[in-house]
Amino acid sequence: MRDVVFTVDEFCKNNKICRATYYNLKNRGMGPAELRLGRAVRITQDAEAAWHRKMQATVEEVRT
Repeated sequence: MRDVVFTVDEFCKNNKICRATYYNLKNRGMGPAELRLGRAVRITQDAEAAWHRKMQATVEEVRT
């Protein structure tokens, strides 16, 4: 069984964000964990799920 991995473009499409937003979040330390394979950047499905949890926790923190 192979792990699911996304390119930055696929991650952005899956999460309905533009590349500029992705890099803005990344620069602020709020992006998903990345795998670097040479020059290629990949994001695992597990990293995407962890990012969702982190973003939800941030939203909940702001609300309180």
